Amino acid sequence: TPDMGASEFTSQNVSINLGPDTTHCGQFLLEGDTLGFNIHQWSTGAGSWAINVDSTDTIAVYAIDSNNCRARDTIIINILDRPAVPFAGDTVTICNTTFLDAGSPGSTYLWSTGDTTQTIFTPKPGVFTSDITSQDGCVVTDSVTVDWFAVSAVSLGPDQTFCLGGSATLNAGTQPTGSSYLWNTGAVTQVSVVTAPGTYNVQVTTPDGCVGNDTIN
Repeated sequence: TPDMGASEFTSQNVSINLGPDTTHCGQFLLEGDTLGFNIHQWSTGAGSWAINVDSTDTIAVYAIDSNNCRARDTIIINILDRPAVPFAGDTVTICNTTFLDAGSPGSTYLWSTGDTTQTIFTPKPGVFTSDITSQDGCVVTDSVTVDWFAVSAVSLGPDQTFCLGGSATLNAGTQPTGSSYLWNTGAVTQVSVVTAPGTYNVQVTTPDGCVGNDTIN
């Protein structure tokens, strides 16, 4: 149905004009005419001066002024879907590097990092923003804050040599309070003393669930 214009139904030269048919990304605020009209009655059933349109539809409005003069107009509104908002301003706390996925396959992307792929690799904490453009040209901008749990690097140092009958003291280093330790010898302490040659490994798990490990010969 084409736009019916400004004066399909008028009285005493009273008219209302919703404007030309339109295409809009996402919800559209459709406003009536404030010039002298006391009542707006929409084909949606609403009786307010303005309505939100969130799906494609042909909308009509009937307006009545203080003299009980009436006017009517219609408009076709085509609503295009915006890309889904992937992060909604979230903060993501992780143990180490992670991938961020902007979603909405088939869209085009521009990240604050300069990347243009749907998914990016984040090797450090910070705020990452993505402009997501759908195939219809609708754009959504969203950001996410990436934070890291506090975890110290696990390092047993360089390989060691000791004399027969001697020993080596292996230290997993200072870790967050409450961390747990597991050596391939079965030891569960931060420091382990070994008296035989071999390859030794320790796994450290922080209270946040982050895991680090190191190996020494």
